[in-house]
Amino acid sequence: MRGGRGGGVTTVGGVHIFFHEIQTFTFEILVDKGMKMYFKVKAIIIIIIIIIIVIIIIIEQKFKLHYQNYVKHIEDLRHNPFPNSHSIKT
Repeated sequence: MRGGRGGGVTTVGGVHIFFHEIQTFTFEILVDKGMKMYFKVKAIIIIIIIIIIVIIIIIEQKFKLHYQNYVKHIEDLRHNPFPNSHSIKT
């Protein structure tokens, strides 16, 4: 990521490059840490969203199943109002 050094390095140039290197290096560390944090946060948000979606899907599936069973139960009751008394048939 660091820029290449210039040609003839005089003492002033050397000092300038040295400072430039330190600046770019510290900047890189800051950017790197910032990016890592940013991506960590993004990753956490994405993971949370995925988990929420999965939970919603699971709840929906369970609810659907429950609802279907409920509807089926009501249908059965409609056909047979007394499910426990099998001996008596009208």
